[in-house]
Amino acid sequence: MSQLISSFRAASFRPICMVVMLFIVSGVTVAQSSSSTQRDPSPPTNALKSETAPATADIMPATTVDDRLKAMENDLRQQSRILVEMRAIIAEQQRVIETLSARAANGDQKISGQSGAASAQASSTPQTPTLEDRVKKVEGRMLAIGGLRFSGDFRLRFDGIFRKADPNPPAGFTALTHQQNARMRYRLRLNIDTDINAKLSVHGQLATGPINNPLTMDQDFGETTARHPFFISEAWVDFHPNKSVQLQGGRVQEIFADNSRFLFDDDIRFNGFNEKYTFAFNVQGLAPAGTDSGTPIAQHQAEVFLPLDYPRRPPFCRMITPVFHPNIDPQKICIGDHWSAGQSLAQMVVHIGEMICYQRYNLKSPLNAKAAVWAEQNLSGLPLQSGDLSAGL
Repeated sequence: MSQLISSFRAASFRPICMVVMLFIVSGVTVAQSSSSTQRDPSPPTNALKSETAPATADIMPATTVDDRLKAMENDLRQQSRILVEMRAIIAEQQRVIETLSARAANGDQKISGQSGAASAQASSTPQTPTLEDRVKKVEGRMLAIGGLRFSGDFRLRFDGIFRKADPNPPAGFTALTHQQNARMRYRLRLNIDTDINAKLSVHGQLATGPINNPLTMDQDFGETTARHPFFISEAWVDFHPNKSVQLQGGRVQEIFADNSRFLFDDDIRFNGFNEKYTFAFNVQGLAPAGTDSGTPIAQHQAEVFLPLDYPRRPPFCRMITPVFHPNIDPQKICIGDHWSAGQSLAQMVVHIGEMICYQRYNLKSPLNAKAAVWAEQNLSGLPLQSGDLSAGL
């Protein structure tokens, strides 16, 4: 719009400039004619001499001047009329320019208003949040209520016992009657965790389970409409100053993951304390290679759990990195044959290191029978590493 107005203005003022220039030229011509008339009102002598009729010579110059003056007056009138017309045209063009300027201003306002309305409409249109945005929103809400983390699980199982009657069992066995037991059971657990700082955390768990059965957390269907209780199943404080030490106190997890000491489900918890230490060993040992041999390895890690009645009861130990040894399996390290209540934790760690490098082993009651066979066949090459491992303690 602004370019249109500029071109319109240029086209409008071009005739005005031409009129002004014409007026100036006409004025200069009139001035020259008047000055020449005043300086020499009569023609030159030579011209008069050349004429044959003196009277005619006196009249001709005057007539010529009058005609020129009249012509100039006519030109001036015509120019004055043109100026008046041009003034009218200029006024009309000025009015058109003002009208166009007003329309342009209104158009800009409409455009800005439309763009604002469009942006407002776009902003008001609901957009589907991404998964990342929703996760951040949930995390923000969790932090707003104190940094608690929630988790849980639900388990539904079917237990069936089907046994035929055996009135005539082999010698030494009791006669059995027919037994058939089929039942549905379920378990619901809700976990709550929070970190006090980088070294201290708190854990809690609510779970279903029968009040009078300490061996399982599974809830029998039992009655059809009876409501079942929801108890505190786990609750402990966990202190972990570094990666090698972890201390727990409260209603803690059972450390015997293989269930070799008690006959109960692995979700049973006990009131007390758990101490867990992680140790790294740089000794020569064997990692399982197939089922009946091992391959040399010198980097090992083991976990040691101290029970509540330690040192009267030996600690529970297991390897994090697999080891091929007669008295070590994936679940635990058998140190019971060599344990005494007066043994310190450092001495027990040395004991585990000596077992890894085959300075200590028991072939009579092995946990890994194939490793025991291999050790018996390779006694000449044992131990894998000699020397006193307690020298650095």
